[in-house]
Amino acid sequence: MKKAIFFRRCRQLFLRSWETLYLRTDEMSAVSCDFWLVCHTKDYSAAPLVIASARRFSLNPIKRIYFISNNATRPDWLDPEIVYINEDAIPNILNLKTALKGKTYGGWILQQILKYSGAYYSERFVVIDCDTILVRPHLFFQEDCVILRRSYEYSPHYKILEKKLNIGAAQYFSFVTHMMPFKSTILLELFEWIESSTGEIWYDFIVNFTKVHGMVFSEWDLYARFLIMKEFKYKFRPWINQSIILNKEFSLDDLIDGYQRKRNSVSLHMSAGDLIIYK
Repeated sequence: MKKAIFFRRCRQLFLRSWETLYLRTDEMSAVSCDFWLVCHTKDYSAAPLVIASARRFSLNPIKRIYFISNNATRPDWLDPEIVYINEDAIPNILNLKTALKGKTYGGWILQQILKYSGAYYSERFVVIDCDTILVRPHLFFQEDCVILRRSYEYSPHYKILEKKLNIGAAQYFSFVTHMMPFKSTILLELFEWIESSTGEIWYDFIVNFTKVHGMVFSEWDLYARFLIMKEFKYKFRPWINQSIILNKEFSLDDLIDGYQRKRNSVSLHMSAGDLIIYK
């Protein structure tokens, strides 16, 4: 236990020191992408801030924003330019909901599968959790590579699924940073890898494996490790995120003024109280 704590602290120190010393400033890229936002109704409070921050701080031109939710009807506050998709309209999701029924973590697993499903809609797309707000410019893609960010935490419990699939690259890094740029060609190759390794359709494997072993799947880690293992081109950029409690008075400008000097993004966590929709 002491060795594990020592390793975690050394790892965090290394990452934070690298982030502090990193001085490069990225410029606007010509490589466009979509944004694929999977957002449960309980997360609607912060969703408009997520959308506004993506439009303001993405250094990749945004072609389309997809908003995927469990709401049967399109939210009336959603910008008309945004493509709304009810999650049940995505192929096989209803069957997966049935398979996960009764599992306390079923919604969590389903959300990760929904994030991967963007591969069927977009060539390049960025997934950001619907509680994470950009407060500084972010580059996600260059012409020949994907931009990865590393988390401060290390989650060894994901190894059991990665070991089953023989995906073992960058084992001492975590990529659970609440955002990820996905290339559909890489994701589709990952799906084929899963299916050839297990004999199951990729989403069936994830559901069946987690039903037995629990919450051992990270969509961020599995994709990043596969990308690195298969030697697709990538570059690292600092994450520098801070978690804060969501406040109904927040505006995007408030978050920028309060956190931009030292942070690249913030993650808003709900506290008890009424649902607030930001206009």
